[in-house]
Amino acid sequence: MCRLSVGIFGTCAGAPTLAVSLTPNKESVRRGDNLEVRCEVTGDPSALVSWRRIGGSLSRNVQVLGNLLRVTDVKPENGGVYRCQVLSTAGTFEENYVLSIQTDNEMPHNDEIAVETRTVSVQSAVMMECRTDLRQPVKYTWSRQGGILPKSARVEGSKLSIPEVRAEDAGTYVCTARNAEETMDLPTVLVVTGVVPYFAQAPLSYMQMPTLPNAYMEFDIEISFKPESPDGLILYNGQQAGGSGDFISFGLNNGYPEFRFDVGAGPAIMKSDKAIDMGKWHTVKLSRNRKNGSMTVDEDGGTFHGSATGRFLGLDLIEPLYIGGVPNIRSIHKLAGFSRGFVGCIGRLVVGSSAHELVRDATNSRGITTCETCALNPCENGGVCQEAYTQQGYTCICPSGFSGLNCDKIGETCYPGACGMGRCVNMAGGFECQCPLGKTGMNCEKEIIIYEPAFTEGSFIAYPTPPKNALRKMRMSMRIKPRQIKDSLLAYCAQTEEGQGDFSSLAIKDKRVEFRFDSGSGPAILRSDREIRAGEWVQITADRSFRDGVLFVNDGSEVRGKSPGSTRGLNLNTRLFVGGWDRQHVRLSPGVNVTSSFDGCLSQFEVQGMELDLVNSVIDSANVEDCGGASACERKPCANGGLCTETGSSLTDYMCQCEEGFSGKSCEIEADLCQVIRPCQNGGSCIGTYNAYKCNCPMGFGGSNCERNVDVAEEAFFQGDSYVEMDKALFPHASSNTAETITVEFSTLEPNGILMWHGQKPETISRGQDFVSLTVVDGRLEFSYELGSGPVQIITPVRVDDGKRHRAVARRTARDGSLELDGVILENGRSPEGPHQILNTKGNIYVGGLPNAEAMTTGRYIHGLKGCIHHLEIQESGVINFQRAALSAINVVPCSRYFSSSSSSFPPPSKVY
Repeated sequence: MCRLSVGIFGTCAGAPTLAVSLTPNKESVRRGDNLEVRCEVTGDPSALVSWRRIGGSLSRNVQVLGNLLRVTDVKPENGGVYRCQVLSTAGTFEENYVLSIQTDNEMPHNDEIAVETRTVSVQSAVMMECRTDLRQPVKYTWSRQGGILPKSARVEGSKLSIPEVRAEDAGTYVCTARNAEETMDLPTVLVVTGVVPYFAQAPLSYMQMPTLPNAYMEFDIEISFKPESPDGLILYNGQQAGGSGDFISFGLNNGYPEFRFDVGAGPAIMKSDKAIDMGKWHTVKLSRNRKNGSMTVDEDGGTFHGSATGRFLGLDLIEPLYIGGVPNIRSIHKLAGFSRGFVGCIGRLVVGSSAHELVRDATNSRGITTCETCALNPCENGGVCQEAYTQQGYTCICPSGFSGLNCDKIGETCYPGACGMGRCVNMAGGFECQCPLGKTGMNCEKEIIIYEPAFTEGSFIAYPTPPKNALRKMRMSMRIKPRQIKDSLLAYCAQTEEGQGDFSSLAIKDKRVEFRFDSGSGPAILRSDREIRAGEWVQITADRSFRDGVLFVNDGSEVRGKSPGSTRGLNLNTRLFVGGWDRQHVRLSPGVNVTSSFDGCLSQFEVQGMELDLVNSVIDSANVEDCGGASACERKPCANGGLCTETGSSLTDYMCQCEEGFSGKSCEIEADLCQVIRPCQNGGSCIGTYNAYKCNCPMGFGGSNCERNVDVAEEAFFQGDSYVEMDKALFPHASSNTAETITVEFSTLEPNGILMWHGQKPETISRGQDFVSLTVVDGRLEFSYELGSGPVQIITPVRVDDGKRHRAVARRTARDGSLELDGVILENGRSPEGPHQILNTKGNIYVGGLPNAEAMTTGRYIHGLKGCIHHLEIQESGVINFQRAALSAINVVPCSRYFSSSSSSFPPPSKVY
């Protein structure tokens, strides 16, 4: 227990109407105490009070808050003279406070404090009480060392209660009790048990959780575990209860980590090339994108890749996710690869960016006990071991003066309020403050106004994760002025915070700008031709489309590059970091090849064509200053040749006179040709850039500007971005006994294209919903439908992308389907067994393409047809006249102008591009 006594230390004999007194909260000060000295002034309410240290500067653990001098965790080096200076209308007054520290034979302060330890099971309630012998009335205040109180915590007088304790609630809670004479700090260490589950398999252990979310096209999973047996299933999620359909599995076979998944035509299998140690903690990262997967074992265990067979891409998972085992190992998929449950501890499960508390999140469990991760206390120097969802299954609650994973580092640790509104980070030998935007100083105690961010080593800004369309294409543009030219990071976004998987980065490397991106098969590296110089503004634009990249720096020539391998999609899930990165939570991908933060200024940043507000768009930051040192126009804010005129003294007081074709406050908005010349006629819609445009023409019109009348009847040419929308009543799907027939004659030279699609409404999330489609996929004809139990694909063995006219007849009755090609080939198929046999399609019918193919088909199909449909019948419709049947249409023209059965190629449709 630490007792603080209050008394008058001294007065100032200045003007008779003004008095200065120093009031410390204790008469004797020992090492480790928390000291507060208040400089009180009477006689002049407008007096200004300041503190300074005679013969030196204030240490990191010393704060000045108005008239209050606060020394937290007093150290021998804090001893000395501190001067309070008062500026008043009566003159300047000074009073000295001598801080003399009693050593008490150099015994550490934390040995003298009676620290109560409370142990409570996870998900149970706890009540901590502040018991003192202080004379009433007493005021009680609760705080948490190194953090804030849990959201569910309730304070009632001297009691702090948490109704349902979570693992993250463990830590040191401090009750501060005050009366008129004394102040007492009483710490309580809260230890939460039952956090990390143990799977004994005696005879059965497992945890059941909700189905793996958003896993249809991709997923990222990270799991930490300590095995006691070399064989066992750690994770499993299937499509059907009996083991049929798609699945994902991970576990150990003879000590070797093994990861499998099956999207419908055979599993991808990834197996480590070496066994892992039993009785030790390991972390494995599992990633999948469509057919391709990877498994990374620990930090030095290697990464292993695999691909599923067949052409299916989507993973249909319906059953629960199981951890550590399953209710019946014989009911999992026969190709899952495991025959028994896992024996050992599982400490950490992260799906995507969400960390799971296994005990809390499990919907059902059996045979689970507690993993004794703290049985052999690894915490040194009096630290308290706490079970935790970490890679090693525990964390240490360290006493004052110690930090590190095992409390093995000597130095000042973080404490409540150490960094004001900033983030406190324990370092070797002390702590460091990471100040939010608008704050600076050793303890984030100073306010600053930021117009243009300035970065130094360790600083960063984080903006939101790029939008989903960055999977295929991404464009970044920024304007920087480096103070020094060193290898450093300009911008970074990645698939994971651990530095594994895909990433995109901009950096300064060898005095040049470098653009890198890796979609899974190795990085593309694009480097500017010219060196950049310190103190000069540099305009950078990096553009990526699938595997191809382009880099522009200032007015230099473009640099082009391509990533190796065959992977195309760039999966980005982290925040977009600029100027540096959050070193406490994010590890840079080794492929970035730089390890320092940027040293310089940023005046403009644009993502996917949208300019971000440099200050108001920030979601996280650390130690960012203002660039300063220049007037508004000296910072050259006007882009694209605009002329700057200053209109005031502020850095935002300027006006740009823009060149023709540009607008906006900084001439940053570039007018496209659609706005300038408005070329599209007859209701056509325009898509354009500053030097190109394209008109999407409605039914009945064609030409570059939709200026020509065209007549479309039973034959129509589709240009790859065309479609015809027809009433769903043409294809009613009324009964399971009704035989359904689609007859189509078509010609194409392209290997992929949509002939017909009938599914849900465009605004509906269509994943797992019913549909029927007839498409060309990889040059072969495909008939597919989904009744609710999984899709079936019926595929012809011969190619149809030969430019010749082909006739296809697709038939379906209930679950059974067939596909006939040119009267000579007949393929049959049946959808997976289930209760549904009627198609439930609420959307209209689309022919030749879709308004948004990837979204409406949930990634199954991307390309519209580029070719002719000569003949289309649906049920008893007879030959359909496209112009009469169309509810809407885009870019559909007569087939005879571009293709006939005797021709062998398609001339390109007329475009201005």
